[in-house]
Amino acid sequence: MMRSLIVLLLPALVQSFTTTISLSDSDSCDLYSSNDVWDDSVYLVRWSGKKLSSTCSLKFNNENTDRKLCIKTQSYSVSSCSLKVKYYGGLLGDIPQKSYSCYDYPSEYCGDTYNDLTIKVDATGVSSFGTGGYFTFKVYSKSESHGVVIGASVGASIVFGCCVLIVVLIIIRRRRMVPRTSIMTSYPPAGNTTVVTNTNTVNTAAGYNNPNYPAYPQAPPPYSQNQYANQYPANQYPGAQ
Repeated sequence: MMRSLIVLLLPALVQSFTTTISLSDSDSCDLYSSNDVWDDSVYLVRWSGKKLSSTCSLKFNNENTDRKLCIKTQSYSVSSCSLKVKYYGGLLGDIPQKSYSCYDYPSEYCGDTYNDLTIKVDATGVSSFGTGGYFTFKVYSKSESHGVVIGASVGASIVFGCCVLIVVLIIIRRRRMVPRTSIMTSYPPAGNTTVVTNTNTVNTAAGYNNPNYPAYPQAPPPYSQNQYANQYPANQYPGAQ
């Protein structure tokens, strides 16, 4: 329920800060001859092509100490060159700044901080049939610090990018300056392999070493006929007839 109420009241709240000034006769010019502009104040100055009996002067007073008044064209189509539109700036809004007539399209204009703004519309020479054209100007206040914040952000981004680039270049240069080292592995020449054989220890089937048992099976002594000849007489030699 509350959300629906806010949605319904929001356009009305926004509209309450916008004032429309219609230049249809001299009375409207006198009624809005002096206007105070605050942070959220917006004025729409409209002319529908009607002839004015006198020059219409609209002054806008800058009520902000850190903002400046600006005027922006929302629509502009003037065929009668008898129409004259002039902008005035300065501390009291009395110094001529811009001047426009037929077939011109006024650019956005912003005064200095603390300065007021005055718009003068001379439509005394326009045809009384109301075919001179039309225009709509928007008068509002702009914060001076907005551009400063953007400039500071851009400057900080540039400085950060330069720092990153310098660090990358230093790392690349250090890598190029470090000498490359290679590890050489030497191997013994082929055919020069030493095999170490342990002949002192022999594992038996029982799982322990027997020091009295020869390490390797020994061949029997060579056969000698003289050995048996000394032990047996000639007629008793084994195998003798």
